[in-house]
This record gives sequence, C-alpha cells and structure tokens, in this order.
Amino acid sequence: MLNITVEEKHLEMINKVVGVVLEEASLRSDAAVVEKLKVSVSLTDPVTKNDRNFEFKRR
Repeated sequence: MLNITVEEKHLEMINKVVGVVLEEASLRSDAAVVEKLKVSVSLTDPVTKNDRNFEFKRR
C-alpha cells in the first residue's frame, strides 16, 4: 500500500507519479502482486482544509 497526502493544487503531478508507480510495479512484479497494490491519495484544500480521498489500481 502506498499513501500520498498533498494539497489539491498538485493533483495533476500526483496523477503522473501514481501512473509511473503502477507502471513500474507492473514491469517488476507478477500480475497477482500488482493486482493487490493499492495507491491511496488524500487531497487537502489549503483554504477550506477539506479532504478528498482517491484509490488507484492497475487495470
């Protein structure tokens, strides 16, 4: 499991990072391991302090 917490303004960059992590995992591990990998991202709005959570998986 990989957990990332960032401010909402960095969402585009985090999407790229998560994509690279999942791609590398699929190249270096077998499919069963990658299928179980969960990447969780928490986004925080710096003004309102509201959080949004996302979970990414390899398709």
